[in-house]
Amino acid sequence: MSFLLLLGFANFSLATPLELKRGENYFVIGVGEYDYLPHTGFVNGRFAGFGEAVLTAFAKAKGYTFEYKAVSIPRMFKVFLEDATVDFMYPNNEYWDAEHQRKKGVLFSSPVVTYVDGIVVRPENKKISLAQLKSIGIIKGFDPIQYKDLVKEKKIKMYEHSDVVALLKMVLNKRVQGAYLNPLVAAYYLKTHVKSDEMLVLADKLPFINSSYYFSTIKYSKVLGEFDEFLKKERSLIQKLKIRYGVQDPFLKDSKKYTPPLVSEETSFVTDPLFAEK
Repeated sequence: MSFLLLLGFANFSLATPLELKRGENYFVIGVGEYDYLPHTGFVNGRFAGFGEAVLTAFAKAKGYTFEYKAVSIPRMFKVFLEDATVDFMYPNNEYWDAEHQRKKGVLFSSPVVTYVDGIVVRPENKKISLAQLKSIGIIKGFDPIQYKDLVKEKKIKMYEHSDVVALLKMVLNKRVQGAYLNPLVAAYYLKTHVKSDEMLVLADKLPFINSSYYFSTIKYSKVLGEFDEFLKKERSLIQKLKIRYGVQDPFLKDSKKYTPPLVSEETSFVTDPLFAEK
């Protein structure tokens, strides 16, 4: 069974399908095979979210065709770095599989969006200390580097699951004290899938990561440079997309007022007034 799943095209080249040439006007983008909306995820099997909106807007601006392919987390870097079956990877970060990426000479864009990953907990556990933390849930394939040693020393029990919603329910039902997630992602799925009035908050006394997502490639430095220029030139559009998808506040300072964005195939820029021709 292949680990690569075709998720669809963002086709804005004037070329016909037979004229598309990989590496010239047609590129394959590797995306993680997991739901992490509103940042990235899937709607009816198609790549969606803030990341898709930015990349597809760039493809439109340059007349490129982007084919999005989902790759399972355990195979992501093998597919990107060794098999070379994808031309770009999003999201990526220089600290993920850092030594391997450095040896392969991976190139990174300017930051696309800031993110936070940490332990989300029930509100009564917001000030929990590391010494008090005994159990966490995590998306299968994620690497919580701040907690690896404690898990290895059996001071913390770690439970893996491939489904974000299942992890959230584990926290709500007190099967684990917290889940290693992005607080925006937790809030999004609580409102849209769990349909719960309860909320989960970032445990700010525990280690967390505050970093950025990047677009990355090994071979196509020219396209990466064009993408950086696009981020600068279309700064206003990127900010509007951050607000539209609710990713402008990575710490989600007021989760009680959080309203999940509508993420669907209809949010594609093809019909979005934000992308109307100037």
